[in-house]
Amino acid sequence: MNKKFKLELVPLEIIKVVEHSIENNKPVLLIGETGTGKTSFIRHLAEKHKKDFIRVNLNGSSGTDEMIGKIIFEDDKTKWIDGILINAMRRGMWLLLDEINAATPEVLFALHSLLDDDRQILISEWRGEIVKPHADFRFFASMNPNYSGTKELNKALLSRFPTIINFDFPNLEREVEIIKIHTDFKDQKKLENYIKMAHELRFAYRSRNINSICSTRELIAFCQFLDSGLSEEDSFNFSILNKCEEDDKNLVLSLARMFINLPNTKTESKSFLAENLKLKERLDIYKKSHEAYQEISKEIDEGKKEFKSALKRKNTGDMELIVKDLIKAFLGKKALEYTSIKIKEIKKSNFGFG
Repeated sequence: MNKKFKLELVPLEIIKVVEHSIENNKPVLLIGETGTGKTSFIRHLAEKHKKDFIRVNLNGSSGTDEMIGKIIFEDDKTKWIDGILINAMRRGMWLLLDEINAATPEVLFALHSLLDDDRQILISEWRGEIVKPHADFRFFASMNPNYSGTKELNKALLSRFPTIINFDFPNLEREVEIIKIHTDFKDQKKLENYIKMAHELRFAYRSRNINSICSTRELIAFCQFLDSGLSEEDSFNFSILNKCEEDDKNLVLSLARMFINLPNTKTESKSFLAENLKLKERLDIYKKSHEAYQEISKEIDEGKKEFKSALKRKNTGDMELIVKDLIKAFLGKKALEYTSIKIKEIKKSNFGFG
């Protein structure tokens, strides 16, 4: 058993729910960022229950030959070779499919059958054999959260998971304990500061300002480099910065400098980084302002139509005041000012009035 994994560092409610699902043979879907401990958690439970465990990372090329099986020609005979999924079902293993949202349609079709109430897979390519899972077989899947640009999990498959766990990064206290288990780093104050830096980088990732996540795994590597005698700068570069995309590095450095001492390189300056950060902030403000402007413009256009319709009425007394009040209430002072000007213009042109 992995002695470095401490089950008590996982929230108790998550442990209870997953243990209940295991006992009742219910498939479990874990949703969380890379490096949050999803795989380690399930592997630990498998070791605790003394079950064989296998993890498969799915991608666009993971087809039915790999997962279900294939026919081969050997010794002048055709022979069936079980794929990973069928082999795990027959042997009663615990199977974790990582990045399940990257599965091909053919693999998803097979999983639909496995996760249905009849819990079986038909191997049509091999004499129509029906494979039912061993009583000890348990099925787990994991995926990253659905952000803009990521592939969503097929809704039909999602509905087949009675247990779905949001597996987030641990809080500061738990993350400190996890890093202490995996490293010899002793400076509590600095360690907490490094975790706060990671929280800031994670926020930037989730708000789509950068494309790289700083997980607990990266923090462990960072502290292990420090343990070996490397400087903060070199440790940060090797464990975190070098994993980032080139377009993200300036912003990552700007955020990291809020928490650790990172000198400027020859090719960059503080003023440049500050301007880069300000530019991103201005772009974010612009996007939000632009969206708000579009909404307000739409409402004003609708208000203008209603207003013109009201002004066409012959009676301009109370109706005019009512329209003004409505525009002021729903569209604001600027819209009211615009309305008052238009009223004067229309009255001068004598349009719509007797």
